[in-house]
Amino acid sequence: MTQAAILATEQKQSETNPVVLEVRHLTKHFPVGSMFKPRFVHALNDVSFAIRRGEVVALVGESGSGKSTTARLITRLIEPTSGEILLHGIDVLKTQPHSATLEYRRAIQMIFQDPYGSLNPAMSIGFHLERPIKIHQKHRAAQNTVHDLLATAGLNPPDEFANKFPYQLSGGQRQRVAIARALAVDPEIILADEPISMLDVSIRMGVLNLIEQLKEERGIGFLYITHDLASARYIGDRTIVMYAGHMVEGAESTELMRQPAHPYTRLLLSAVPNPEAGLGTGAEQARGEIPSLIDPPPGCPFSPRCPRAMNVCRQVMPETTNLSADHWVRCHLIGSKQAVSSQV
Repeated sequence: MTQAAILATEQKQSETNPVVLEVRHLTKHFPVGSMFKPRFVHALNDVSFAIRRGEVVALVGESGSGKSTTARLITRLIEPTSGEILLHGIDVLKTQPHSATLEYRRAIQMIFQDPYGSLNPAMSIGFHLERPIKIHQKHRAAQNTVHDLLATAGLNPPDEFANKFPYQLSGGQRQRVAIARALAVDPEIILADEPISMLDVSIRMGVLNLIEQLKEERGIGFLYITHDLASARYIGDRTIVMYAGHMVEGAESTELMRQPAHPYTRLLLSAVPNPEAGLGTGAEQARGEIPSLIDPPPGCPFSPRCPRAMNVCRQVMPETTNLSADHWVRCHLIGSKQAVSSQV
């Protein structure tokens, strides 16, 4: 069974809630080295998932797992080595006219991890919100829209914030400006790349609640990228776990947190504080760090760190095993158990 099984499951779910964005077998290899001895960084390998209207898909994993590369490929900041990116069933990678590309960029917006780095310090907040409106929707009254966007993002009074500059705002306020700017063009999907990682703990919940509000009231779909499973459990309808450029497990967020199947998912969950479990709960153990992504060896990428790795793990990439209608995993340990149980 391959990634096609994942897409088939999501297709059934889309009958009641339409799929807006879908990626199929998305792959990105960055060339390194010389022209005489080419080598490649396998940043992303065969990634497939879909985002429906009003759905939050959480993409979790350590740094270097390919989460941000996925977002940059979807926004077309970089081009993939292979794969498809479909908006309402149309492959945008095959769409060449500038007008069509502009329409795609309106539908797919991104919130970056560093809110200050994504804003021009020499320009006012009002300018940051007016510019995308003028580029994408010139017929709208920009001034009134700017005030509405600031109010929606929880920045009141709007008149005061529109005249401020990024350096005059706190980190949380700057991130809300970034969200307001993304909303300026009425997007269908927002890619939120670690939107709360640089914010104080006291204001993170406000940003997460704003995302939840936009999902419920406007039907915007989100790809929520994070390394924090606690926030993924809070905000995500579905969670996909990535490791070294590969998708290793995916399920509805509550089920994934309750019954993790992949050793790497259990490793991530063991790092999340659980006040009910107390201390000394026997956390999942793993050695080392993410391996080099330059021309990686065959087999499961987690095998060098997995305490239960078998010989087959180091030689063959595991295929996808469905544990339930909405829960799948790529692990030889799970696959071998399924094979044994089916023969009994």
